[in-house]
Amino acid sequence: MRQPVERSRLPVELVQPGQRDFPMYVVLSGAIDVIDCTSGEPRVLVSHHRGQFTGDVSHLTGSAAILGAVARGNLRAYEIPRPLI
Repeated sequence: MRQPVERSRLPVELVQPGQRDFPMYVVLSGAIDVIDCTSGEPRVLVSHHRGQFTGDVSHLTGSAAILGAVARGNLRAYEIPRPLI
């Protein structure tokens, strides 16, 4: 099994809008905020916490990410590369 990734210098951008082939994350501790930047002013749409995971329709379609994702609170998470999703 893969070792969890740790992000302690926060915030850390995990996914940028427009990015392709980005990984999925399973949160072990800390949080990942999903950010909408389409209105010009970034806003948090949802926060994923312990036991939750990120996901995007782009993982299935191969299209670019519409939203961004940022690590919060000393994130520990499993990072699952797109080819394994």
